[in-house]
Amino acid sequence: MSVSKVTRREFIKQGAIAGLSIGSGAGLAGCDPMGMLLPTSPPIETEDDIPALVIGSGFGGAVTALRLGEAGIRTMVLEQGRRWSDTPTPFSRNIPPDGRSTWLRHKTILPFGPQFPIQKYTGVLDRVDYPNMKVYRGTAVGGGSIVYGGISTHPPEDLFYEVFPQGISYQELHPYYTRVRDMLNISTVPADIEKAPHYEYTRVFAEHATTAGFEAYPLGQAANWDIIRSEILGTAPPSATIGEMLYGGNSSYKNSLDKNYLPMSEATGFVSIHPLHRVVNITQQDSEKYAVTVENIDESGNVLKTKEITTTSLFFGAGSIGTTELLLKARHTGSLPNLNESVGKGWGPNGNVLFLRGVSESTHNRQGGPVITGVNDYRNTHTPAAIEVAFLPTGSDCRCLLHLLIGLETERGEFTYDPIRDKSELIWASTGNSQVRSAAEDFAARMNAANGGTLGVAEGVPFPIPEVSSDFTYHPLGGMVIGKACDLYGRVHGYPRMYVTDGALLPGSCATANPSLTIAALAERNIQRILTDDLAES
Repeated sequence: MSVSKVTRREFIKQGAIAGLSIGSGAGLAGCDPMGMLLPTSPPIETEDDIPALVIGSGFGGAVTALRLGEAGIRTMVLEQGRRWSDTPTPFSRNIPPDGRSTWLRHKTILPFGPQFPIQKYTGVLDRVDYPNMKVYRGTAVGGGSIVYGGISTHPPEDLFYEVFPQGISYQELHPYYTRVRDMLNISTVPADIEKAPHYEYTRVFAEHATTAGFEAYPLGQAANWDIIRSEILGTAPPSATIGEMLYGGNSSYKNSLDKNYLPMSEATGFVSIHPLHRVVNITQQDSEKYAVTVENIDESGNVLKTKEITTTSLFFGAGSIGTTELLLKARHTGSLPNLNESVGKGWGPNGNVLFLRGVSESTHNRQGGPVITGVNDYRNTHTPAAIEVAFLPTGSDCRCLLHLLIGLETERGEFTYDPIRDKSELIWASTGNSQVRSAAEDFAARMNAANGGTLGVAEGVPFPIPEVSSDFTYHPLGGMVIGKACDLYGRVHGYPRMYVTDGALLPGSCATANPSLTIAALAERNIQRILTDDLAES
């Protein structure tokens, strides 16, 4: 099987990036209320009949848009978030944050620490609050790649088959994993960077892991190490090294989708990206084309215009929450009545658990990113798990290590639709994530027994942190599960030329791995088959 495609390196070599205004819209025009320069409003699409329409510009949507563009299919990408320029400091600082940090709220929404008052604005990080579960997601051109930690890992083969349908071959995915790694320039931390003071906490974690019988390993990272090296040397403004991540990175250290897949799709001449376009409804016309109702909003969330776009081929890349909500509503209201009973089911938080360990060693007063080190605890008696050491940039030597555990949690949630509030609700048990919570406590106990340390107690942390936080996730997955609501290539059952291409496909878990790499690899695999079998005559 050939998977030869234009790579990121080839794209740069061809000079395409130099000719694009990446992330800067159509040009600068005026200032927002906070005094920052804003791009001009995107042009309103006047042609209603679009051959291919992609909703969302995250890992699934961006991959799909590029490959459709390469195939010469005119494609429109709708993104409810803003497009951010690569000019100096486009993103909010961590402290003090401003409205660029958070999606249309008056306060920040980080998992712990103080909530700061901010101006309501179309910022990059959103949180959807459900009973017993808070779900984080990115809202920007580039989706989750703007706010994620850049960690790019794939699950082990045996655990992969515990989660994914047997009809998806692990070996078949390998060339697509390779393709995505090349596009995002994924690599592990160089030795000179790992030795910098900003990563003292990582070295402490690795030493503790070795003492406790684990093998620490470097994590794949979608990071530009030259920029991070410049930060350390003081020749670039600090960003990764001071913990900028969830609000974007002002040094441009992330190899986010707005630097590769998305501008490459535009460079084909067949793809247009439309920020601040929020999809609110989908129906199927008598012609079997799809009619998509869209609100064009401003940077304060006000609706400027509502329009209807028709398309022959409709791709959902709005993320687990966005995609599931749209399709669940469509089934309930009868606008897409043939959707099957699996829509809204099989949701999971990818077994995310965050926990803190207080330690006796110095972890330095400058814990910086990105996240570079992990261990596997596949023999954990509660559930197999992978653990990553995150950074906690408190500005003081907290003598603490923050850990993210990703376990093979089997609990699944289900979405329901409330027609009175026109809103979907997640049914998630209060005891959900109990397996991974127990796994985290067990891992911490073994690490502390071997090295000393305490769970959840660190004298240098200036704000309270729960011992184990299992009621939120950075990795929402499922709702339109592959092999159930969709076929094995993301085709939505009941509707021709309707596809899901994002994290909603994954069965609530990525089998102990961070999911972005697998989402993108699946999208690469699926769109290749769809172009061959479904869209060859488009």
